[in-house]
Parts: sequence; structure tokens; C-alpha cells
Amino acid sequence: MKQPLRQALLLALLGLSPLAEAHAPIKDIGAFYNGMLHPLLVPAHLIGLLVLGLLAGQQGLQSMRRSLAVFCLAVLLGLASGIGMDEALAQSMLLLTAAVLGVLLALAVRLPSWVVWSACALLGLLLGLDSLPHATGWQRSLLGGLGTWLGACVVLLAVMVFAEAMTRSWQRIGLRILGAWIGSSALLVLSLMLVLPGA
Repeated sequence: MKQPLRQALLLALLGLSPLAEAHAPIKDIGAFYNGMLHPLLVPAHLIGLLVLGLLAGQQGLQSMRRSLAVFCLAVLLGLASGIGMDEALAQSMLLLTAAVLGVLLALAVRLPSWVVWSACALLGLLLGLDSLPHATGWQRSLLGGLGTWLGACVVLLAVMVFAEAMTRSWQRIGLRILGAWIGSSALLVLSLMLVLPGA
């Protein structure tokens, strides 16, 4: 089996196994740290953050600053809304958006700023709506939400800085390949979610 296919299959299997307990907290680390780890432990969130960070990082420093601000505000709005969203629907929308962004990243298109900011707003809002803390008590819920907000923003910033530092032509080609892999992995996980609902 070829290496890229093997990696995509591994990502899909990793993404499939935690779907049933995507929001289950880790015991004994507290609501804040559970919140911080949340964007890294939910596959749809992690895939979305990776592809969004890589795409926004390709657009230059000025666009990066605004993209980060829009994203952080959108996550905060999603968390503060208290509305919540059906987990399967939110993750399907995150994965579909990540797949589209992965294609754009692979094509290395110079996007208008409003497109990148819209993607940041959409992914941030979806991530926030899908990350409402399940802790009992307002203090634990507040700490969990704050941790999720901080964790998502830090991960996005780190990925954007990494992508912006990739200035050589071979590094840019590597980012395009990575974008294609992430996009195809998102589609694969989404397909498995549709074929095996509740898995």
C-alpha cells in the first residue's frame, strides 16, 4: 500500500474511533485543561484548525493577524451563545469546510482577504458551537469554555506561524501536498460518518 494512502487510512481510522466519545473529558485534569485539549482530541476540530492555519498562513502577516482575531471572536461567540449544535451535524460541516479549504490550499490560490476571514468566522463559530462544556456548575463550565477558546486560538496561531515561515519553493510545495492530504482525509472521515452513522 502506498505511503499517502496508508496515512489517509490511518487518519480516517483515528478520526472514526473517537467520534462516539468526542466530548468525553479526561479524568483528574480539571475543566480548564480538558477545555484546552478539546480542539486537539476531536478529529474534526483538529483537521479544521490545521487546514485553516495553513491556508491563513499562506496569505501573509497582515491577513494572518486579522484572521486570528476573526477566528478567536467567532469561537468566543459560539461558546457564549449557549445554543449548542447537533454533534454529527457540526462535525460534518467542519469536515466539509476543511475539505474545501484543503483543495484551496493544494491549489495555492491567492485568496481575497474576505474569503479567508469568512472561513475563519465559519470554522470558529462551528468549533465554538460544538464545544459547549458539559461540566456541571457555572464555574467549571466557564473554565472549560475558556480553556477551549484558548486552546483553539493557540493551535491556530502556531499552525499559521509555521505556514508563514515556509517561504522556499519546496516548502510551499510541501504545504500544498499537506493541504491535499488533509482535504482528502476530511472527505474520508466525512464519508465514513455518513456510511456508518453513530460509529
